[in-house]
Amino acid sequence: MKSSVVKKIVSATSAGLLLGALMVGSASADTVPTDAVPTVGVGSVSCRFVGQMKFSTPLVNAGIEASTTTVKAAAVRCSGTGDGATVASGRVTSVMLQATNDCLAPPATIDATIVWKTRAGAPALADSTIALNVRSSSLGTNGKPILDDAGTVTSGSFTGGAITTTLALTASSTNLERACVNGTLKRLTFSAAQSRLVISEVVAP
Repeated sequence: MKSSVVKKIVSATSAGLLLGALMVGSASADTVPTDAVPTVGVGSVSCRFVGQMKFSTPLVNAGIEASTTTVKAAAVRCSGTGDGATVASGRVTSVMLQATNDCLAPPATIDATIVWKTRAGAPALADSTIALNVRSSSLGTNGKPILDDAGTVTSGSFTGGAITTTLALTASSTNLERACVNGTLKRLTFSAAQSRLVISEVVAP
């Protein structure tokens, strides 16, 4: 066989292989699944709650310096109804700039985001944004403060639902008062034993 004929056969074969590869590649690209859009959840959720609030400038009685409050917490051991029944856990974050570092002047509103993690096989849920603006406090039987906040889910999953958080602090009121006097209050830690995050029932529109 002449070399020119061989070259044509090789060229044609190569072109055919290349075209086939392109077609296979195109078909594969068409069948690659795209990320599913998260579900905007409805129903209710109740979780235990554990985490910390950290202050960039330590709090002190009658403090006048600006301070940034950072909240990092986890919602764990969750249960619920509707889409809330698929929630395994949640990650709660918030960063707030405060005008002062006064121990006795907590933020008027706490805005935070909850990133939900669902159970295996359940569709992902859209993140929730929340605003907590009603606050009360009490003293537990162990002498440690309990902070109760209430508000609303403002967007994302469970929008419109009433939300409450109960933070059982790990430090005693005596130690907190001492830290406020000395200007050494850098963080508040709350434990999962008594702390809760609850979102009331939200129905589908």
